[in-house]
Amino acid sequence: MLGSYQSCSMRTGVRCRYPLGPLDRSTRRSTGHLLMITEYILRLHAVRFRANIGASAAERSIPQDLVVDVDLELPLSALAKRDTKREVVDYDSVVKLVVEVGLAEPYRLLEIYAQRLLERLLAETPALRVRVATTKLRVPSTYSTDKAVVELVGTRDD
Repeated sequence: MLGSYQSCSMRTGVRCRYPLGPLDRSTRRSTGHLLMITEYILRLHAVRFRANIGASAAERSIPQDLVVDVDLELPLSALAKRDTKREVVDYDSVVKLVVEVGLAEPYRLLEIYAQRLLERLLAETPALRVRVATTKLRVPSTYSTDKAVVELVGTRDD
């Protein structure tokens, strides 16, 4: 315990510190400590699909395996107040968006796909900050390379 704060980690991707004074998004834990939620992060890891992506026409002609990780830093106002699915960002709609953007066109570069996905996630979710890591599992190169990963981070500009 550091001072009067203790860190906690929840499987849902919510990071918090407690005990703190009463604020809007606080609740009592079964231990009697006040739980103050300070961040709300949704992480979707290893969204897998095949897309036509590659620098050469030959590479783009054969669908390539992609694996995408997405982190959405959401405002606390987007956190569910009740235990119902309609109260939160729908995981499946985010996953569908990842695949939809990937299949929208044949891309030459992972960077362009990741940038377009980042833009759509910021436009179509309440996320304040988005991290996208796009992994191509087969990399054509002179020497053995397991995978290529492009990671982009963007924030809302309003």
